[in-house]
Amino acid sequence: MPADNDAAVHWLRGHVVAGDVVLIKASRGAHLDMVAAALA
Repeated sequence: MPADNDAAVHWLRGHVVAGDVVLIKASRGAHLDMVAAALA
């Protein structure tokens, strides 16, 4: 499991391919909207 949002983005970029669908769900405090924006 990634330790922070930057690590999550790095991990996802290495594992997600075109056509994949990723559901990002968490509390607003986790700032996962930033992860979603980085992947867009």
